[in-house]
Amino acid sequence: LVELAYTTEEEINGDSHKLLMGLRESKLKDEGLLDAFYDHVIDTYNFGENYFIVLFHDVYDVPVKTKDNMKLDDSEETYEYIMCAICPVALSKAGLGYNSDAQNISMVKRNWVVGPVNSGFTFPAFTERSTDVHAILAYTKDAKAPHHEFWEKGLGVIDSLTSTEKRNAFNNMVKKAFEPGEEADGAVISVQGGLSGMVEKARQTTPADEPVFLESSQVEEVLTDSGIEEEKAKEISKKYEEFFNADVPDVEELIDEKALRESQIRSERKKLMNEISELSLQNERLMESTDPVAYGDSTNPKVILRVSEEKAEEIRTKDFDGTKCLVIPLSEMEETIINGKSVKFS
Repeated sequence: LVELAYTTEEEINGDSHKLLMGLRESKLKDEGLLDAFYDHVIDTYNFGENYFIVLFHDVYDVPVKTKDNMKLDDSEETYEYIMCAICPVALSKAGLGYNSDAQNISMVKRNWVVGPVNSGFTFPAFTERSTDVHAILAYTKDAKAPHHEFWEKGLGVIDSLTSTEKRNAFNNMVKKAFEPGEEADGAVISVQGGLSGMVEKARQTTPADEPVFLESSQVEEVLTDSGIEEEKAKEISKKYEEFFNADVPDVEELIDEKALRESQIRSERKKLMNEISELSLQNERLMESTDPVAYGDSTNPKVILRVSEEKAEEIRTKDFDGTKCLVIPLSEMEETIINGKSVKFS
């Protein structure tokens, strides 16, 4: 769903807005207006197959709501609107079936079947619980490729990209800044993490329903903070300014949930690897700083133990059948390595 606005010029002199207002006021009872609308759709809707145009008219009593969002019985306004659905029509699939009259298997008769809505709209828009004749609420089944030609020429509104189109365009800007063989997908994933962080930071001071716009002046900073080279960041920022000059997107429109999940996974994996590296470094330092406990000739010891000072204090000697032995207390969680091999004592 995309809310699209009308220009003042279209509202005063445009045929599309005037036609929709007439349909609404006539409650779809004017056959001349209906025929004019159907012809207008046929002339402006680019679809290579058969389709079915459905029009509805309805009136909605808008209930009064108190400040605590409680509904009251009285209506504060009547919202009168028309709704249009454009559905593809295609023949049912060919197949075999049982013919009860002929008592045999034969070809099933193919019928024209109406499919799910491809495009549609509601006019006027319903903005902040009130009638808004200055806008229309448009619907498209395919957010990647909506019928822009119908929005602009058929409905007469200011054309706008869907959130999916904006997101794909931005991601492509990032990818195209990289040469073949470079980690373009990884860069997109990192940037998605940066956009998410920008929204989280903004939500500390702004309400959840308030949009967070990504201005051209902010793009380069977001990119460099996400690990993009400064030169590439400037190139992407320039393309962003040119592409979104008239329609600055909400940051949440640019966030790709799939890429964001991958970004979070990468971030957690990187954090884990850093922790492992730090633990390994600490272990090496411990091994280097811990003096070995030797048993035997100090110049050529036969037994060398490398343990922490805490463990060294626990080591004792004990005679077993006349043989002097070292006794090292071990807990179940402690790992023992002898000559480079892990050994588990039962």
